[in-house]
Amino acid sequence: MNLRAVQRHIITGNAVHATGQSSPQLQSHNHTDAAFLGLIRHFCPDVVIENDKHLMHVSCTLWDKRGEVLSAMQAYVVEAQLSGLAAAKSVYKAYEFYCHQQRVKNQNQTQNTHHLIVSKKYFEKICSENGF
Repeated sequence: MNLRAVQRHIITGNAVHATGQSSPQLQSHNHTDAAFLGLIRHFCPDVVIENDKHLMHVSCTLWDKRGEVLSAMQAYVVEAQLSGLAAAKSVYKAYEFYCHQQRVKNQNQTQNTHHLIVSKKYFEKICSENGF
């Protein structure tokens, strides 16, 4: 079973024991990080887990966090140049711009999609990696 299937079964409460009976603990949605890490380590032993928190070199087709941050950074620089301000005021201002941009996308959505917002720490990491 691949990671996506494991996640889908756990999240929807369809996990079953080897005996074929439903798992009441998983159905209660009372999951711990240790349980998820154990499942990932068991079903996907090649996935690198950093600090028992970050899955390295694993991407999600539903949300391109890095791409959204980079596009927001580019839009921020363009807007700053158009308004005659210095291109990079601060990473904090760029993060505020990004958050505002994501909220506007959420308000303008006609579908059932929701634009998530990355953490400030992740945003700062992407900024520093890309020389912003």
